[in-house]
Amino acid sequence: MDHLIGVLIGLSMFLLYPIIEYLGKRGFSKNEGDPELWYLQDYGFRLVIRSLPKKIMLFDLKYKSRIRKVIPTTRDSSVSTLDEEILVNSEDFFLLPGYDQVILSFQLIRSEGIPYLIRTNKNEGEQSKFKLDDIDYLVCDYTAHVDNRFHFDVFVGRRVEIKKADLKEYLNRIETNNQEQSMKLREIINIE
Repeated sequence: MDHLIGVLIGLSMFLLYPIIEYLGKRGFSKNEGDPELWYLQDYGFRLVIRSLPKKIMLFDLKYKSRIRKVIPTTRDSSVSTLDEEILVNSEDFFLLPGYDQVILSFQLIRSEGIPYLIRTNKNEGEQSKFKLDDIDYLVCDYTAHVDNRFHFDVFVGRRVEIKKADLKEYLNRIETNNQEQSMKLREIINIE
C-alpha cells in the first residue's frame, strides 16, 4: 500500500510540475516585452520592446506601427471612420536577451511654428513627414512568444497608443530639455 501511495505521489508530481511551470511562466511573463519610449539626442524617439535588462528570449516577433486619423461622423454616416497610414510592418525570428527591438523611430520638430512628426530609420534618416495636426494618434502593436523550457505557448501582446496631445507634450519637453530621457506612455493595452 505504501508503494502505491508513493507511485501516485510521484506520478502526480510528474504531471503537476509542467502545469505549475506554465502557470508561473504566464504570471511572470505579464511584464516581459514591455514597451518603452526613449528620446536620444542623436537619433530622436525610439519606441522599443524592452528586453535589455531581462534574461528572457522572445520568439516570433510581429510588429506594426501606423498613424491614425479619425474621420468624424457625417450627416450620411452614423459612425466615424479611421484613416490609417502604415509606417512599419515587420517580423523578426527572435529577440535575444540583453537587446531592445526598435519598433518605431521618429523625430518631432517644429518648423516655422508648425509641429511635424518625421518617421526616421534607426540612423535618423527621414522616411516620411506628417503635420502633427493631421495625426490623431500613433498605434503600435506587437506580439511575441516567451521562451521557456517546456515550449509552452506563452503569448505576449501589446498595443501602444500615443495621442496627438502626448506627441505635442513630448515636443515641448525636448525643446526645453534636449537630453536623453524616457517618455511616459499613457496608453498600453495588454493583449492576452
